[in-house]
Amino acid sequence: MREEYDISSLFSSLLNYLSTLLAHTEYRFQHRDGHYLWISLNATAEPQADGSYLITCVGVDITQRKKAVLALAESEARFRQMADSSTLMIWLANTKGEIEFANQTILDFLGTSLDSLLGWNWFNFVHPSDRQRVEEQVRQAIQQQQDYEIEYRIRNHQEVYRWVLEQAAPRYDESGTCIGYIGSGIDITNIKLAEEKLRHAAWQDSLTGLPNRTFLTQKIDHLLAAYHRGEIPPFAVLFLDLDRFKVVNDSLGHSAGDELLLEIAHRLRSSMREQDTLGRLGGDEFIAIIENIQQIQDVYECGDRLRYRISEPYVLKGTEVSVGVSIGIAIVNSRYQSAGELLRDADIAMYAAKGRGRNCMQLFQPEHHQVAYTRLHREQEFRRALEQEQLEIFYQPIVTLSQGNLVGFEVLVRWQHPEMGWIGPAEFLPLAMGLGLATKVDEWVLHRAVATLYQWQQGFGSRMADLTLSVNISDAFFDSGQIVNLLKYLLNTYGIRGEQLILEITEQVIMANPELAREQLEALQAMNIRCSIDDFGTGYSSLSRLSQLPLYALKIDQSFVQGLETSFHNLEIIRAIISLAQAIQLEVVAEGIENAYQRNCLQQLGCQRGQGFLFGEPLPEKQARQLLQARVTSYQTESK
Repeated sequence: MREEYDISSLFSSLLNYLSTLLAHTEYRFQHRDGHYLWISLNATAEPQADGSYLITCVGVDITQRKKAVLALAESEARFRQMADSSTLMIWLANTKGEIEFANQTILDFLGTSLDSLLGWNWFNFVHPSDRQRVEEQVRQAIQQQQDYEIEYRIRNHQEVYRWVLEQAAPRYDESGTCIGYIGSGIDITNIKLAEEKLRHAAWQDSLTGLPNRTFLTQKIDHLLAAYHRGEIPPFAVLFLDLDRFKVVNDSLGHSAGDELLLEIAHRLRSSMREQDTLGRLGGDEFIAIIENIQQIQDVYECGDRLRYRISEPYVLKGTEVSVGVSIGIAIVNSRYQSAGELLRDADIAMYAAKGRGRNCMQLFQPEHHQVAYTRLHREQEFRRALEQEQLEIFYQPIVTLSQGNLVGFEVLVRWQHPEMGWIGPAEFLPLAMGLGLATKVDEWVLHRAVATLYQWQQGFGSRMADLTLSVNISDAFFDSGQIVNLLKYLLNTYGIRGEQLILEITEQVIMANPELAREQLEALQAMNIRCSIDDFGTGYSSLSRLSQLPLYALKIDQSFVQGLETSFHNLEIIRAIISLAQAIQLEVVAEGIENAYQRNCLQQLGCQRGQGFLFGEPLPEKQARQLLQARVTSYQTESK
C-alpha cells in the first residue's frame, strides 16, 4: 500500500466483504522496482461444506486507465481556465442547442451561473426577429456537419439585446458521430451601430439630411416598375437647379452657402405633399418626385409652389439675398425604362428652362434632345483628345497629418481642351465611361505614372524608395481582368517595387462582384501592390466583406471633411469611418483638407494621412519634381 487513504479504502472494502461476502476496491500497490500501480480488486466468498469460505480475489492493473482519467480531468480544467480568461463568449452545446458549458464571459453577459444555465436552450436568448433565421442556419449546419458563422441579437442580463458575431464548429465522439458544437461569440454592437450610421449616410445627403442620388435613383426605378405593371398612376420628376447660388456662395462664403441650402431644403420640404419625395443630388441641385398625378396641372401647381417659396428673400450673415430656381420636368410614360432616363430628360428640360431666362419651369420635349447632340459632339472631341494626347497628369501631395511630411502623391488626370482650357475628370470621365474608353484612360494613366516614378528614382536615387503614387482605377478596368497583367509588365519594365503603388477603387466594385474583387485584390497583394477604398462612406459596403479582403486603407470623401466646422453629422460619420477602419486594421486617408481646423480634427480622431489644398493643390509633373527636390534638399540639410 502507498498511503493511508489506500489502506483505509482496502479495510473498508474488507468490512463490506464480511457483511455481504462481496468486495471491490481500487488502490495503489508498490511494485518491487519502487513505482506504484493502480489495482482494481474484486473478491468473492463461497461457503464450503465444513462451514469455511473459499475466497477468490481478482486484481487488475488499471494504471493506464487511471492516468487517462486524470489527464482528461486536467485537460478539462485547463480548457475551463483558458475559456474563463478569454474575452470571447465560449460555449459547448448538444445538437438540440442545450448548453453543456459556458465560460465566465457568457455568464457575466447573461448575469447567471453555470448551474442555472446548463441544459437551457441557447435560442431562448435570441431576439424573436432573429430566432427563426438563426435556428434554420444552425439546423442546416448540424445536418451537414459544417462550420457556421452568423450575426444576431441576444438578450443580456439587463434585458437589452446586443449584437454578437458567432462562429461554431461541430464536435464528434469517438465513433465520428456529431454530438454538438463548440462555439465562440463576440459583442459587435458598437460596430453594428457604426455600420448603421454609414448605411444611413449612404442614402442621405450629408448637409441637408435629404435623400441623396442613390436613394432617389432606386425610388424612381421602383416607381417605374410599379407604373409599368399598372399598379400606380403617372408620376413626374422635377429637376431643380438654383439660380445665382454661385454668386451667394462666392460673395458670402461656403458656410453661408450651406446655410442657404439648408433653408431651401426646409422650404421645399414644407411645400410638398407628404406622399412626394424631395432629395438633393449635390451642389445646388434638388430632385422632387411627384406621385399620383391626375392631370398635368398638378405638376405645374407643385412647381409654382416650389418656385415661390425659393424666391422669398433670405437673411445670411446680416445680408438679405434672393435666389431663383430653374425647374425641368419629365413625366413618366411607356418609353422610360430606367431612373437614369427620367433624370436625364428632366436635366435637359432644366437647362432649357435656364435658356428661357431662369427662374422658370420647362416640361421636357423631344426637341430638347439637341442637348444630347451636344454631348455627342463632346464625346467625339474626347476621342480626339486621347488620340492627340491632350490628357495630362497632375500630382497632389499626400502628407502625414502629424508632421506634414510628404509620403506620396495622388495621380489625377486633366483634359487640356484646345478651346475650353483645363477640364476636370468629373466632366470627362463620364464621357469615357459612356464611350467604353475608361479602361484605355486607366491604362494610359498607369503607364505615365509608373514611367514618371521611374524617372524620379533615377534622378533622386534611394531617397524616393518610400514614395508612393495613388492611382484611381475605374470599375470597368478593375472588372476587366487586365489590370494584373498590365501592372506585372510595368513593374518588370521599369523596375518599380509594388509597394510604391496604391490603387484606389470604389465600394461599388466590391459589392457588385465580391468574388472577382477578391481574386483581383489577392493577385495584386501577391505583387505587394496595395489597394484602398476611394470616397468611402458615399456608398454602402458590408463590414464583414471588407474585413475579409486584402485592403490597405479607406479614403474619407471630401464631402464629409469640408463640412466638419459646421456639421456634427459629418463629424460623427468620420468618427464612425475611422473606428471601422481601426477595427479591421486599415489605414485612413482624408481628402479635401482645406484648413488647419479640419487637419487637427481629423488627426485627433485618429486619421493618419491626408491631402487637400492645405498641403498643396494638384501639380504638373515639373512642379511635383521641384517639390521632391526641395524635400531631398531638406533631408540633406538636416543630415549635416
